[in-house]
Amino acid sequence: MTSLMALSPLWVVALGLLLLMLTDAFVNAAPALGGGVEIPPNKEPSNELAIGTAIVMFAGACFAWAMSRAPALEGDSSLLTRIALDSFAYQSMCFLCVLSGLVALLAGEYLPEHRMYRTEFFVLLGWSTLGAMALACSADMLTLFVALETMSLGTYCLVGLRRTARAIEAALKYFLLGSFASAVLLFGIALLYGATGHTEFREIAARRVRSACCCESSWWRCPIHV
Repeated sequence: MTSLMALSPLWVVALGLLLLMLTDAFVNAAPALGGGVEIPPNKEPSNELAIGTAIVMFAGACFAWAMSRAPALEGDSSLLTRIALDSFAYQSMCFLCVLSGLVALLAGEYLPEHRMYRTEFFVLLGWSTLGAMALACSADMLTLFVALETMSLGTYCLVGLRRTARAIEAALKYFLLGSFASAVLLFGIALLYGATGHTEFREIAARRVRSACCCESSWWRCPIHV
């Protein structure tokens, strides 16, 4: 099995989301909300995007399930050190895609019912799911950080989707809290890299760094004073 086939669940979801974004931008016109004009339910683009998002997510789940039954990836050491493509990772991807597809189907009726004509909800949901899929198969600190940020950026926007004062306040607080947590995570990654010289999980676990060496080394004091 080649590396391209091993990453097929991620590729399928990413390409499907790009296609949905282009479809929403060039096909679906923005609904008129002013003047008391009500949009008929059968012409609401949320239903179409909900079905399209569910199809993309279920396709990603099928690819993930198929890859979990395929032979393990061998020979590409550079990829294996960054991403753990094992049965657990593929099953986690399948689980996340199924849940995201069900949420998209439910949101197709929920959003028009509450007069939230936000077609960007489905794209944000999809990219957050893609980040969670990459997070489930990460085997490196850098991969973990990029996947975590990809998942978090979408959730920041989803919190403020209603665009009310309370929703915007909640989104801002969540963004500030997430930024602080990301900074702490990066500082921890820097400490581990300075102690071990590696960012891979396997290499960090194999090093078994002693806490006395971390406290006495000069590189540990420098970030604190800066």
